[in-house]
Amino acid sequence: MNKAKLLGVKPMVNPPPQITTVPTDTWIAADWEDFLTFANDPTLVNGRFYYNQGYMGIEMS
Repeated sequence: MNKAKLLGVKPMVNPPPQITTVPTDTWIAADWEDFLTFANDPTLVNGRFYYNQGYMGIEMS
């Protein structure tokens, strides 16, 4: 059984956007599934991800 199905996570309809620059000190409206997509993206391994009441924040180091 695949991990997403096991966790009850629905697959995204659209692939995640390619990020060339990440805004800092900005909260972006996102649902939990989209947040997990970014938080689990191996190209963003140096990021810290936060989620609060329908918004996500990303810090890059």
